[in-house]
Amino acid sequence: MSTEIVEKKAAQAGDENLADITVADGKNAGDMGAKYEVSVSKKAVQKAAQDAIKVSGTSPITVNKTTDNGVDDYAVSFNGTEAAKSIPLTYKANGNNDKTVMLNKGLNFTDGTMTTASVANDGVVKYDVNLSTIKVENGKAAVAGTPVNGANGTDGKDGVATVQNVVDALNKAAWTVAASKSEGEVAGNASKEVKNGDTVTYDAGKNIKITQTTRNSPLQQKMMLNLPLLLQGIPN
Repeated sequence: MSTEIVEKKAAQAGDENLADITVADGKNAGDMGAKYEVSVSKKAVQKAAQDAIKVSGTSPITVNKTTDNGVDDYAVSFNGTEAAKSIPLTYKANGNNDKTVMLNKGLNFTDGTMTTASVANDGVVKYDVNLSTIKVENGKAAVAGTPVNGANGTDGKDGVATVQNVVDALNKAAWTVAASKSEGEVAGNASKEVKNGDTVTYDAGKNIKITQTTRNSPLQQKMMLNLPLLLQGIPN
């Protein structure tokens, strides 16, 4: 009677046979009627799987491995701050002159001509127009204090005036009219301001004739001494 022996097969180079062979009932391999049991344990398979799988990451991605009851867990995290150092952002003006900056550098919004830049939360970027006002002194218009975003600026600083401010300044601007005498007589010589919309009236006094004519739109006034009237009553 022949005897049979069950042996574990040798693994190929670089490999491993996970099977285990045992002889049951206290017998030895090769004994008559020996019973051989072949098994592969779950833990051995898990260990083989763990050895076969490798998960790793490079900045800005990191992998953290934990093992619980033979089961590997890989937690993958992403560092946005580090990623911003290597992610480029391209920007341009009016479709031309492309520029590139890394995300961590961000964009820098600066003041423009007569504008002030400001930023707020949630990506809000705002440009305010630097408003100036027109003041009227001695009948002349000039640049007044410059409110920038609601704050008082410096007198004489240039800026953008609102339509209402321009209208108000035009209405307040004036020229001065006064009367003087060299040989004649003047009744009242106080200087008076004449504003836009005001009317200057020339009154013909005694022995004075005023003629008003319009030539090619400029208005002309003529004052002439009424000699015939003055000569009346003078004896020949």
